[in-house]
Amino acid sequence: MKKIIFILSAILLMNACNKPDAGKSNVISVIPKPEMMKIGSGYFTINTDTKIVISDSNIAVRHIAGYFAQRLKSAAGFDLEIVKSSSLKTNNNAIEFNLEKSGNKLGGEGYNLKVTKNLVTINADKPAGLFYAVQTILHLLPPEIYGDHKADHIKWRIPAADIADKPHYSWRGMHLDVARHFFSKEDVKKYIDMLAMHKLNVLHLHLNDDQGWRIEIKKYPKLVEIGSKRADLPWNDWQGKADKNTPVYSGYYSQEDIKELVAYAQNRFITIVPEIEMPGHTLAALAAYPEYSCTGGPFTVPSGGVDIWKNHTYCLGNEKTYQFVKDILTEVMSLFPSKYIHIGGDETTRLRWENCPKCQARIKKEGLKDEDGLYGYFLKRIAAFLKSKNR
Repeated sequence: MKKIIFILSAILLMNACNKPDAGKSNVISVIPKPEMMKIGSGYFTINTDTKIVISDSNIAVRHIAGYFAQRLKSAAGFDLEIVKSSSLKTNNNAIEFNLEKSGNKLGGEGYNLKVTKNLVTINADKPAGLFYAVQTILHLLPPEIYGDHKADHIKWRIPAADIADKPHYSWRGMHLDVARHFFSKEDVKKYIDMLAMHKLNVLHLHLNDDQGWRIEIKKYPKLVEIGSKRADLPWNDWQGKADKNTPVYSGYYSQEDIKELVAYAQNRFITIVPEIEMPGHTLAALAAYPEYSCTGGPFTVPSGGVDIWKNHTYCLGNEKTYQFVKDILTEVMSLFPSKYIHIGGDETTRLRWENCPKCQARIKKEGLKDEDGLYGYFLKRIAAFLKSKNR
């Protein structure tokens, strides 16, 4: 799966970068296609004397300029100086970052980018616009700009162009399931870089499922001590076949890992939206804490697919279940500043509730029609809890 992601990224990258065409002086390809793009003649060439110029002391602007400078240092070996515009005697051979007030024409993520032979100028209303303009510049540079090591014998040229762009959609996201297949912290960072490259701004992170619990919850340590591990067997070939010689598949993110990933994403103007599945897709959690099920277990974290219609879920008649879930979400909210917290809710069997005395008592007590009503009761109650925390 990791190889697939990186191969797809390479394909997208090749499409994103400018390619030579014998019939044209400059051929420009940018992802996504900008609202306006006029191709000029010639190139702006980056060299060791090029200056990165910022007109604002805004910390975010300086960070974006530093991000761009670091990419050039890694790929080209240039250690470009970042200076304030007031200290320049000439604006030749410079890449300028300007925050301006355009009457909100550009919005929070739009930008204007003008490239001439002598100067590159970026204008945006907000720092995010400057960041996305940088992504466009990276698209226009040779593809070696994305390398981790210095590339020799490359002309670091940006085609002359006048580009204006802003997104059509405020939510531009991708999903990553780390529950079924764990990705290391460094792999997730690479994925975040891919999202930034394509000007996406939301990472939906699927942190738990039947096949694994991937986030440390300090109040319930067994979630990762037990729930993050499973027998490493083929998909749909796991039941009753594991023994002491079966390899273990495992992995989880500590709370410090999560903080690091959130900060890494924020620096690329990406919001991580965590998903904590409930009340179904919870076998990993129930393997760790079977007392929150209808039957009491014991349960095993499965290595493959499960029959969702016969699967085990949280016991919605047990009041302690609600506190368990709220405790988990409280820690999740302390780690993720995102407005939205995804609580899943899909593919939840009612079978266990039909035969559970506690669930039936809850249905009667709350005046619910049936198990579907119990399902709705649970989700509304958890939603109300999140809303009470302004999420």
